[in-house]
Amino acid sequence: MIYFFIYLVLFMAGYIIFYNIKIRERILGWKNLKRVRLGKKGVVILNLMIFLISFILLYILLKSVVAAAAVALLPVIGVYSLIDIIDKYWEDREMKQITFFLMTMAKWASVKNDLVYCLKKADETRMKKPLGAMVNTTLGRIYGGMAPTAAFGILEKESRSEDLRYLVKNIRFAAEKGGSLRNLFKGMEEQYFKIDEEFFKRRISTLRDRMAVYFTIFAVAGTGIWYIGNNPIARTFYLSSFKGNLMLVLFVLVFGAGIMVMTKGQK
Repeated sequence: MIYFFIYLVLFMAGYIIFYNIKIRERILGWKNLKRVRLGKKGVVILNLMIFLISFILLYILLKSVVAAAAVALLPVIGVYSLIDIIDKYWEDREMKQITFFLMTMAKWASVKNDLVYCLKKADETRMKKPLGAMVNTTLGRIYGGMAPTAAFGILEKESRSEDLRYLVKNIRFAAEKGGSLRNLFKGMEEQYFKIDEEFFKRRISTLRDRMAVYFTIFAVAGTGIWYIGNNPIARTFYLSSFKGNLMLVLFVLVFGAGIMVMTKGQK
C-alpha cells in the first residue's frame, strides 16, 4: 500500500512538471524560464502531493489514520500561505515598477506614436523583474508574429496586480482604436505618480502587513504543536484517542478555513 502511494506521488510530480511546460513558447523562445508561476491546477496537485507524502510519513509514525490526516493538512496550509506571500511579493514589485514603465513609454511616445517602438525602447532600459521580464516576453511574442493586441491580452492575464491589468487593458484598447499614445501614457503616469506618493507618505505595505499576520497565526499554531508534543497527557489525548483525533481535525480545519478567508478577503 505504501509503494502505491509513493508511485502515485511520483506520477503526480511528473504530471505537474509536464503540465506547466509551454512547449510552443519554448520553441519560439517566448518563455522566460526563470519566471515560473503555477496555475490553479498546479497548486492543487502540488498541495495534494505534499498531503500524501506527509500523510504516509505521519501514519508510519503515529499509527492513526485520523491523526495523520489532520496533521498532514498543516504542511498543505503552510505551502498555501507561502504561495500567497510569494504572489503578493511579485504583485507589489509589479505595482512599484508601473510608474517608471509609464514614464519611459510616455517619453518615447512623444518621439513616435507607435506602440511596438515604445515597448522596444522600454525593453532597452533593462527594467528589473517582474515587469522587465514581462515586457521582454511580450515583445518577443510580437516579433514572433503575434498581433500586439493578442500579446497584450496574454500580458493582461499574466499580470498579478489589478493596477497592471488595468494599465494593460488601456494600452490594448488604445492599440485597437488608435489615438495619441503620449496622452494616454502621460495621463496614467500622473495618476500612478499620485498613488505612489500616497503609498510613500502613509508607508502602506500590504505585503509587510500580511507577513505580520501570517507570523502571528503560525506562531500560535506552532505553540499548540509544541504543547502537544511536550505534554504527555495532551499528546495521548489528541494523537491516540478517537475524541482527541476528532478535535484535532476540527482545530486544523478551522485553522485552514481562517487562512483561506484571510487571503481571499485581502485580495
